[in-house]
Amino acid sequence: MSVRGAVRPLDRGHAGCVATASFLAPAAVWLQHATGGWHAVFVVATIANLAVAATALFILKPLRRAQVASSSAPARMPLRAAE
Repeated sequence: MSVRGAVRPLDRGHAGCVATASFLAPAAVWLQHATGGWHAVFVVATIANLAVAATALFILKPLRRAQVASSSAPARMPLRAAE
């Protein structure tokens, strides 16, 4: 059996992760060298994660709720699970 047949082609999600990592990894290394430690890298990553979480809760969730309320079709996923 050929190894080539066992390898799956990259899907779009994986390619997006690779593209993001190709930008963020050098930026993290630069920040580590500029500050002399990894603490600043983890602080920046934490702030980015908190910003994404706040965006999901305070912007995307109300938009989704309004979309579901205005549509005539029933929602596929209940919104109460995240509350």
